Amino acid sequence: MEERKPHIEDGLKNENSDRKQELGWIEENRALFYTISTVAAEIIGRGLLIVDTTIQRPQGGHPISYRTEGEIESNETLEKLLQEYNPHREFIVTVLKPNGQTSTYLETAPIMGWWDSMETQTAMSGE
Repeated sequence: MEERKPHIEDGLKNENSDRKQELGWIEENRALFYTISTVAAEIIGRGLLIVDTTIQRPQGGHPISYRTEGEIESNETLEKLLQEYNPHREFIVTVLKPNGQTSTYLETAPIMGWWDSMETQTAMSGE
């Protein structure tokens, strides 16, 4: 699979291996991020996911929130991205990292057949 490049990156540049690890983590969570983003966009409007990786919840995972265009400080590049992305096929995720660093990515929906594979996994785990 071709490596995705961030559309916006604030703070210090990630080292290549750190960036690959971050993109791998986004890939592992693509279905969840896409689902949250799609439902939120439909209910409250265009926006982006914010995942705070500086906090680890006791039960696992990181806090996730969704912010609409009017709720976030944005620069010209982020504003354009928020206006142009297709919330039915794409989502935007901002990763909050230690030392005040952030990375923002425009990502695509999970591959076709995702729902079928989730149903199979759910059925298998219920056995």
